[in-house]
Amino acid sequence: MDAETVYSGADIEDHPVVDWTPGPVELADLDLDSISRPWDEGLAGGGSLVLERPLGRGWLVIHKGGR
Repeated sequence: MDAETVYSGADIEDHPVVDWTPGPVELADLDLDSISRPWDEGLAGGGSLVLERPLGRGWLVIHKGGR
């Protein structure tokens, strides 16, 4: 978190939950309803890091990638 985003891992709770209504197009493949307090941060180079709080599960979503 600290090395790859502009946010400090210690401050993640201060940032808002993803507004998924309507869901961001780049996160359409994730079921955000099943993720507790999802947090999304865009990454340079075309990706998103979605973290679940407080459980700590995470998803790395590559934008514009092949299926």
